[in-house]
Amino acid sequence: MPIKQEIYRKIFHLFLFLIPFFFIKFGKSEFLTIFIPIAIIIITIDYYRCKFDKINYIASKFFRLIMRDKEINQKKLSGMSWVFGGASLNFLMFDKVIAVTGFCILIFADAMAAVIGKSIKSAPFYEKSRAGSLAFFIVSVLVILASGLYFECRLSFYFFAIFIATFITFIEAYPSFFIIDDNLSIPLVFGICMTLLDFMWHIL
Repeated sequence: MPIKQEIYRKIFHLFLFLIPFFFIKFGKSEFLTIFIPIAIIIITIDYYRCKFDKINYIASKFFRLIMRDKEINQKKLSGMSWVFGGASLNFLMFDKVIAVTGFCILIFADAMAAVIGKSIKSAPFYEKSRAGSLAFFIVSVLVILASGLYFECRLSFYFFAIFIATFITFIEAYPSFFIIDDNLSIPLVFGICMTLLDFMWHIL
């Protein structure tokens, strides 16, 4: 994807911050009551887009700037489906602090990694670039610090979250390791790891 198109896609990606914002504002039950049906509708429409050429053609006309070629040409589920599906599971399964932090890592760190990775030439790092992966890690740490301060977390939260962010950086750099899209794998892996650590050591 050309850098200009990648920037358009990631600017749209940043608007996904409204998801954790409304989750915090309305609370888990009220938020999910509204969000999950919306996610189901989006995924259903996208599924039928993959099945029918006419729907795929119409979608590509309206959303060409933010859709990858493989999503259109190979008729694969779009990133939006993975984001909304992942967000539904993320905010349903995990503690508020973990869910918000993991999803914000996806929004901000993944977006910055894509833009920096395509803008700056650097040596490969697995399937991505060193510059992009470094940007992903740095922004992940900034998200963790901001989230920890906002939710007034213990020091242990910062330590373990940054440790998991290091692991997540490798996952982001090696997307073929998982069959699923990184819009799903990033928040879920972060959430599962942090939940297990909290269960063992009460880090929140």
